[in-house]
Amino acid sequence: MPAYIKDISYSLPSSVVTNDDLVKEFPTWNVDKITEKIGISERHVVAQDETALDLAIEAAESLFKNNLAKKEEIDF
Repeated sequence: MPAYIKDISYSLPSSVVTNDDLVKEFPTWNVDKITEKIGISERHVVAQDETALDLAIEAAESLFKNNLAKKEEIDF
């Protein structure tokens, strides 16, 4: 029996760290230089008690809530 991916969802941690936040922590750093070097201006960071499984569950629940997938149809 073939397997198919019919829908995809995601969940991001609610805590966001910006380059401005990093400069506050490391005053010798420069916001523009950080952005230029790494190519991003913010990143989502998990909480101390949050795991990849927590994010996967949230993403799956989003699929079910928005009727993109039905629990009873998932077999793999």
